[in-house]
Amino acid sequence: MFVEYIDYGNTDKVSRKDVMAFDPSLKEFPIILVKSCLNGVEGVHPNSKWDENYLLPFTPLNIKVMGVAKERVYIDVFHPENGQSIVQKLINDMVLLRSSKAGTCPCDT
Repeated sequence: MFVEYIDYGNTDKVSRKDVMAFDPSLKEFPIILVKSCLNGVEGVHPNSKWDENYLLPFTPLNIKVMGVAKERVYIDVFHPENGQSIVQKLINDMVLLRSSKAGTCPCDT
C-alpha cells in the first residue's frame, strides 16, 4: 500500500500492518504545514551519538514560537512538566550545534 506524507509530500510503499486508522473527525480540520526550525540550532553535532529513543522521556512536548523570519517559524521545544528547553539540552549534550548566526536554519544551507 502507498501512503502520502503530508510533511514533505512524498509517497512511500508501506506494509499494511504499519498503517493505523485515525479519528474520522480529523477530516474536518485543514492540513496546516509551517516551515519551522529549531531556534538557535545550526545542525547536528558531528560527534553526535543520536539515539531514536532520546526524546521518548520528554513526550509529549510543548512547542513555543520564538520568532518568525525568512518565511519560517523558529521554535523551541520544552518538557511539559519542568519547562526545560529540550533544544538547549540537546545542545549541552552535544547532539545539536548551536547556531553562530541569528535567524538561520540548517535547512537554509
